[in-house]
Amino acid sequence: MKVNRNYLIRAIQVVLSTIGIGVAISFLLMTNLGTDPCSTINRGISGRTGISFGTCQLLINLLLLIIVVVWDKSLLGLGTICNMVLVGYSADFTTWILGNVFGTIQLTGMLQRIIVMIFALAFFVACAGVYMNCDMGTAPYDAFCFLIHKKLCQITEKEIKFRNVRMVYDASMSLIGFLLGGKVGIVTIGMILTLGPTVDLVGSIFKKMGKYK
Repeated sequence: MKVNRNYLIRAIQVVLSTIGIGVAISFLLMTNLGTDPCSTINRGISGRTGISFGTCQLLINLLLLIIVVVWDKSLLGLGTICNMVLVGYSADFTTWILGNVFGTIQLTGMLQRIIVMIFALAFFVACAGVYMNCDMGTAPYDAFCFLIHKKLCQITEKEIKFRNVRMVYDASMSLIGFLLGGKVGIVTIGMILTLGPTVDLVGSIFKKMGKYK
């Protein structure tokens, strides 16, 4: 059977980018300066219930999946499954590696934490931008935001910028995560301000390159 080269490339990008997001989250958790909005919610629930971070990631996305299936199944695909499963468990596995193979790494100084935060945040945002623009489905958490954006454009009959909707969405989710006991810090604020614009930027780059037609 002949494999579609374009599909294979996108599939590889989705798998690697979602694993990359999980690795980045693990390092962000290590800095204790906050994480992305979705992880903030999962971390809060994990702390309250004792359920692993990866399992919380999977369960929350399963709940949102029901809404997405009802509204628009076209947003689902390989990327949906990869994000639901690989992100949380990649974070758990990376944390295990750092703690059990290399020994517990202590970031004692603020400078150390900030340096790790900057690299982890940049890596996270880049990976998120790639996976969201591979056109292979997104995580229910992200798909729900795309649905909100689509509905708002239809209701207002205007072209609303996605980045604005995403920033409000992430800010709202971060507040929920905070109320659940999740850590909100400088990273969380950075995610709120950068994820939406990054998705728009990567999308425009892909379009100019003629990818995924």
